[in-house]
Amino acid sequence: MYGTMPHIKRILNPAPTGTYISGAILIGTTTGSVNAIMIGSTFAYQCNNEAGTLVDGMLVKRYKVPFSAPYPGEVKSICERLAAALITFSAKQYTADVASNFLYDKQQQNYQLAISKLQALADGVEDLKDQKVESYPKGEFATTDKFHFALPGSSDVRPAAGM
Repeated sequence: MYGTMPHIKRILNPAPTGTYISGAILIGTTTGSVNAIMIGSTFAYQCNNEAGTLVDGMLVKRYKVPFSAPYPGEVKSICERLAAALITFSAKQYTADVASNFLYDKQQQNYQLAISKLQALADGVEDLKDQKVESYPKGEFATTDKFHFALPGSSDVRPAAGM
């Protein structure tokens, strides 16, 4: 959804076009290589959409989703990493180990980095550049000159000042 296929292809096969690294995953490519895994373009687009849905689901409480074009760079990067990881996890799950698991380990690390960044955005630890925050993350506080209020959903159960 937010990611682009050329970027996802480069994450899965960082070698120059027309070549591949051992154990790479190629999208929509038909080659006689026994050292690469080939997957269909339709499946890759489904994984990209699933990654976009995951991003929207995590950020819905803080931002207006789905994002409109041009998409924030952080969202595109997260979505592409998640899509590449989903493709890798699915492809490796049902394929005999054609090469070392080097690529799988790297995609697993990319997935963890993307999820960590996404969680930081959802929790309000980080903000998206040029995007308006629609609501406060759970557990935050609003203050006025006289009172200190816990927002709904906060774990703070203290009564409001003056009660």
